[in-house]
Order: sequence, then structure tokens, then C-alpha cells
Amino acid sequence: MEPQEYEALPQEVKNILDSYDDNEDLYKECVRIETQLAGIGYQCDYDLSGTIYDVKAMIKKAKFFNVNGYWKDDKMSFRNAIISVDPQEVAAENISDTTQVNGVNDEDISFYGLDESEIKRLIEEGAENDQLDFVITSYEPYFPELKTQKS
Repeated sequence: MEPQEYEALPQEVKNILDSYDDNEDLYKECVRIETQLAGIGYQCDYDLSGTIYDVKAMIKKAKFFNVNGYWKDDKMSFRNAIISVDPQEVAAENISDTTQVNGVNDEDISFYGLDESEIKRLIEEGAENDQLDFVITSYEPYFPELKTQKS
């Protein structure tokens, strides 16, 4: 890693990289560093000689989206409805007020099983889409873990 690349990294990342111990098994040290970096949202590559390189922030893929739109039958609008990319994995009879899906209460999730490409397609199709009882007009990724960190 070039010195200017290292200097540009956040201190928390530098602390992890600086903990590298070349007196230990180099492969295990690289795996340890990689694991610790992942815990703070960073990733790295390393080679067989134990050299760590390409340290960068992970690109997070949303598991949820906040969507705006309206119901087809009465044209009533809704805002910030949460859609989960993952399908509903808990049987309806086993859902309670505390059931969570990736850190979000099930009762707060409006719909399951739509990823970003499907949401974009549904926006393009608008009211012409006959798969859903609602029309999505806009969306944005929703990261619940960021919401709880700000609180």
C-alpha cells in the first residue's frame, strides 16, 4: 500500500492495519485483519506473502427500501412504506410484535420480496402493472442500522 493511500484512511482502519503482527502466521494475520476491517465496514485483499492491499470501504447493498406511491383502488397515497428485498421467512401465525427481519420489526414492513431492479421496473410500468395492488412512484434505499446509530 502506498503511503498516501494509508494516510487517506480513517484512524480506526489505520489502527487495525497497524495491529498486523508479522511474527505470527501471515495468512492468519491477514484473515484477522480482513475480519476486523469487515466489522467496521471496510474490506481488503491480500496475497500469499501476507501483504495487505486494496483497503477500501464496502459498498453496502440495501436490504430494504422506503417507497412512496398510491393504492390502485382508491388512489390513496402512502409514504415511506418499507419493502424488504428478502422474502418473508416467518409463517404468518408465528409473527408477533417483536418478530424482526434483518433488524426491522415485521409489523413495519409493508411488502416482501422486491429488489431494486424490480422496484425500478414497477415505477416504469406504473398503473399498467397488474402484479400489485399499489403503484410505486419513488423509492430510496433504507438502512435501518444507520437509523439506530443516529438516534
